Amino acid sequence: MTLTPLYFLAGYFVFRLATLALVKEKLVRRFWDLRIGFALLAGLILWKITPLFIRWNTVFDNPLLLLYMNGGLAAVLGGLVMGLTIAALSLWQARKAHPVARWRLLTPISVASAFVLVLLAAEPYWTNPVQLTGSEAAQMLLPASDGTKTAVVEARGQVLVVNFWATWCPPCKAELPELQDFAKRLPAKVALWSVDLTATETIGQSAVLAYIKNHGMTWKQLFDEGALQKAYSVTVVPTTLVFDPSGRLVERRVGAVDLSWLQGLVHRYAD
Repeated sequence: MTLTPLYFLAGYFVFRLATLALVKEKLVRRFWDLRIGFALLAGLILWKITPLFIRWNTVFDNPLLLLYMNGGLAAVLGGLVMGLTIAALSLWQARKAHPVARWRLLTPISVASAFVLVLLAAEPYWTNPVQLTGSEAAQMLLPASDGTKTAVVEARGQVLVVNFWATWCPPCKAELPELQDFAKRLPAKVALWSVDLTATETIGQSAVLAYIKNHGMTWKQLFDEGALQKAYSVTVVPTTLVFDPSGRLVERRVGAVDLSWLQGLVHRYAD
């Protein structure tokens, strides 16, 4: 859901275009621009702060996560409900203050809402691209921090969580305590690997190794010059990939992860 704010902004511009085409009265357009703008802002704020209510313990333990995580689908629906409620109240007010044919007021709202919903529904198709080179990528050997080389295929029989990260990435730093907690209670049927995007690092590998040691990253640490990143279409860090015991890529999470999501993977794929 990391693209959600852009979807809401796109919906707002669609609304403005539809209003411009259907409502010629400037006072009415200004009336709706102000109220829909407020509804958009209120919805985005609700979407962003939802973790305070549904994951308060996680945010309390790691406040930095609030900058990089959101409430997921529940927050999106809450934001939509809030925005549509404000729009409905504004519609009732506008009928008295600015009498205009009802369809000319409802149509821009309906078109913009439908546009946002279509973007949300279609998001998995571009944020979870098909694994085109799965068998080849799974066999790619990556150097590990202990001097060995490891391939994804070696984790067959376990649920494998692969977290792509870099030392310069603020959301990666925010999610690190969550990964540390997950690693401490890692079930036998689950493996956690981190993949440093070495080609993007501005510090040398020795400094990256020191960073790993100083931050207690005791689980398997791999280094990728870009081949694995390209094979799995990783364009943003952090990105977390989840493979089931058969080696099939089953989930992709773009953005910071939290402990509750990680533990949910165990129940879905390891139990």
